[in-house]
Amino acid sequence: TGPYAVGITRRLITDPSRRNRYGISTNGSFMVSIWYPANPQPGHQPDRYEETRIAEASEWPRSEFMDRVPRFSSFSILDAPVWIVAGGHPVVLHSHGFGSWRNENMERCEHLASHGYVVVTLSHFDAGLELFPDGTFHWYPVTASVTAAGLQDRVRDLVLVLDELERMNRTDPILTDAMDTNRVAATGFSWGAVTAAEFCRTDPRGKVTVGLDGVDGPSAPELYRLGVQKPLLMLNSSSNADATLFNFAQQDAYWAQISDPEHANFAGYDWFYLPGDMAGREATRTITAYVLSFLNKHLKGEDDHLLDGKSPLFPRVSTFRKK
Repeated sequence: TGPYAVGITRRLITDPSRRNRYGISTNGSFMVSIWYPANPQPGHQPDRYEETRIAEASEWPRSEFMDRVPRFSSFSILDAPVWIVAGGHPVVLHSHGFGSWRNENMERCEHLASHGYVVVTLSHFDAGLELFPDGTFHWYPVTASVTAAGLQDRVRDLVLVLDELERMNRTDPILTDAMDTNRVAATGFSWGAVTAAEFCRTDPRGKVTVGLDGVDGPSAPELYRLGVQKPLLMLNSSSNADATLFNFAQQDAYWAQISDPEHANFAGYDWFYLPGDMAGREATRTITAYVLSFLNKHLKGEDDHLLDGKSPLFPRVSTFRKK
């Protein structure tokens, strides 16, 4: 719904200090997907929702995925020229849920990019699938688990990606001068919500954090002991009453529960195996609106006052607290 067309590009990032990623003993590499405000490209078709090898993978665990994913299109133009603005666009780093993949929140990523954000997702060590530029395809790992060490590994990913974005902002053929890396948000779904919050707690470059139905505190003892102490938005399902991080926050914090969604509605899974789930689609609309409002307020200084309290425009918000 934003004023910008959306571009997408993908990059391979390598951390030479780590290995054994995806069970490959020599591998320290992973992919990032980057959505950004773009110059319109008349006559160019949108990119596929998933790259061909992923979209047509026989390994999908549910028949609904295999039926739909090959036919989906995105709303993004591959490698379109970036729309440059003075000072660059704010950056959003997104951390996926445990065992998920970097495209889990594509719909929300595209939406934010259309409103003037560069949105970057990445594949953590526990990613359920990965495709490298050379065609190497990775499917669900069998050794990954939710641990404190695993969380810190995920946080290292976000640190490395932000380092690389700072470099890309100087030298990348598409993204040069596109980003304002002094205005950085970290968002995450499920375990990714904890990852994003821990990143913002420990890296001063992360200015604000958004948690989408966050789960698992034991992997982040210091985070749950000290809190984030930066602007915070936590959106939970009606069955998730964990307000711990909100309770630790000192100011500019918001915590809401959304009625009737599945955990999957906080990612993009409703397109795959919840067809016709109108309550879920309304929940998705609500979640996206609150995320955009929060980021606009705290990274752009634009306040639509949606975060002032409950709104009749979004009746799925069953509980709302702020401080």
